[in-house]
Amino acid sequence: MVELKSFGNEGKVISCPAGKAPEWFREMALKSRAGIAHLFILWGNIYDLQRNMRGEYSSLYQYLAEIFEQRDLIMFYSLSSGLQFASEEMDKLFRSKFLGADLSTPASTGKQSPTQAAAKGLQQNQAANAPLGQLIGETPDKALRFLEKVLTDEVVMSLKSVLIVDFAQNIAPNQIGNQNICDRISVEMLERWAKDCRIKESGNTIVLISPSLAGLAEGLRSPCGGAAAIRIPKPSEPERISRWKYNQSSNGVVFSEGLTPESLGRITNGLSLKQIDSI
Repeated sequence: MVELKSFGNEGKVISCPAGKAPEWFREMALKSRAGIAHLFILWGNIYDLQRNMRGEYSSLYQYLAEIFEQRDLIMFYSLSSGLQFASEEMDKLFRSKFLGADLSTPASTGKQSPTQAAAKGLQQNQAANAPLGQLIGETPDKALRFLEKVLTDEVVMSLKSVLIVDFAQNIAPNQIGNQNICDRISVEMLERWAKDCRIKESGNTIVLISPSLAGLAEGLRSPCGGAAAIRIPKPSEPERISRWKYNQSSNGVVFSEGLTPESLGRITNGLSLKQIDSI
């Protein structure tokens, strides 16, 4: 067994059979455990299927949500989708802890005038139901500024969080015009996060996802920047063979005479698992 004590709550050990965890995950877990990095850049074959510890296939985003399932908050952020959560319960927890939406007690507790109680109730209702973009900021520079408070908040340090930033090349692009102050702020914030001791000490994790490493700001890619860039490669021959076997046993695929999962695994070198499925 390979024990990777990195991505659960404190004391939580993720165990997986040797050889089952992909190499990129092993590298990510070991660098986290060693304290080398808390901000990771996953790039390369990011849109392909990933095989979990139970032999099931899922997207990278579902795979990451499973890896971090012991965290209190699993947050996904992108330019187009804004802030989202892995579950409705996490959305409610976020609103309760960071937006003042007390979802468990009536608004009129304590000594309050009817006007004060109504005002507080209105504020709580807005925090509980309004779109998150309206509450934390619609643009990346404003949203990231709010999320920095979440990742470094000493009051709720017991909460363990992970922030997964999709299409990170659109939020921290390599080429920034001199007039684009919002992009420059976003890039600077992410570069600062990679070195922020408060985030490291809190046990929180940030994952940037981008198809190309070169598309990200140079400061994030720099060896001295504090971030750990990890490439997700195209599937190996054993992984391609496993996918052909899966399609044969679970998806009803029938091979022509003379073709086997092993032979197909060899001749589909360089293809992703999704490309194999399209065949």
